[in-house]
Amino acid sequence: MSDVIRVLMVISNLKSADGVARFAMTYYSHLDHTKIHMDFAIYDSENINDEYAKQIKENHSKIFALPSVKDMHKHILYCREFFQKRHYDIVHDNSLINTIPLMREAAKAKIPVRILHAHASKLGETQVKAVRNSIFLPILKKYVNCNLACSNKAGKTVFNEHRYEIVPDVINCDKYKFDVNVRDQIRAQEQCESKYIIGTVARIAYPKNPIFALEVMTQVLKHNRDIEYWWVGDGNIGLEEKLKKQIKKSGLENNIRFMGSRMDVSDLYQAMDMFFLPSKFEGFGLSCLEAETSGLPCVVSAAFIKELNITGNVQYISLNSSPEKWARTIECIRTRGEIDHPKRIESYRLVKQSIYSMENASRTLANYYHQMLTLNGEN
Repeated sequence: MSDVIRVLMVISNLKSADGVARFAMTYYSHLDHTKIHMDFAIYDSENINDEYAKQIKENHSKIFALPSVKDMHKHILYCREFFQKRHYDIVHDNSLINTIPLMREAAKAKIPVRILHAHASKLGETQVKAVRNSIFLPILKKYVNCNLACSNKAGKTVFNEHRYEIVPDVINCDKYKFDVNVRDQIRAQEQCESKYIIGTVARIAYPKNPIFALEVMTQVLKHNRDIEYWWVGDGNIGLEEKLKKQIKKSGLENNIRFMGSRMDVSDLYQAMDMFFLPSKFEGFGLSCLEAETSGLPCVVSAAFIKELNITGNVQYISLNSSPEKWARTIECIRTRGEIDHPKRIESYRLVKQSIYSMENASRTLANYYHQMLTLNGEN
């Protein structure tokens, strides 16, 4: 084994609003790059977060844009030539199904450690995709020799009764620590100084349940026009246009804003007063953890793991509940008044002491890589 471990991190994209991308980049930022060299292979090379790209370049790592799987012949040839030209000790796959050709070529190239990392509590965004993925998942698993998951919920979904280890999603808590100066600056910049801001940080995609979120916020805004709702993140363009048409029809253009993919997500949390996300399913729920660290009360669906409620400020609601019930819960929290600055700082302290803090993680990703190479180096 060489002194430097070479890792290929495989993720769908490098967008700031994507939880898996944030997971990868948080760990990446804490690696000793003289001991672990990590490159990235991504399937969506559009709108790469500038901050991520800069950090990767500064550490002499590379981003490889994989050809679309729609042209399967071209995709397979690229993956084959990719591993013929480059040596890696570990391929760390954070996607499902699309990576079958890549992981097959990695196995043929005899890469010692081939990881499948589960991040979701369902196998697909729709029933059709879930059935498709359940059919193809066993094929992918043939080329994998190490199973990881961000939570037990995600691990059981993907690996069933097979063994897996937990590498928890973690965050750099200091990045999300409440700062009143940042709050005032962002609120002035966004011209919402007197507004109560409810925010969602997520992709605009089916699993994040944006249509239901809009139904809830429509109820919230019926009698509370001093509230502004921000959706931070991009995604499905067709779905976004559908949402915007509904907002216009409801006359809520001045109260609901799509912020797009932003580089200053951590600052936007400071400006918010509440976090809201009624996801259909979540393997972990990284944005909720970030919001908690910033000291926000969080109203989320029961799909989020209960271990996330570190601060006692997370309210879980069933998706079987009506939009009206969700709206009443949000209004009840709002009428309690703004969480004061000391309490927001206390939330940061609680998360920083938890296993989800990068600073206090008992075992880092580097530890796992070393262990896996020791176990699988001869395979």
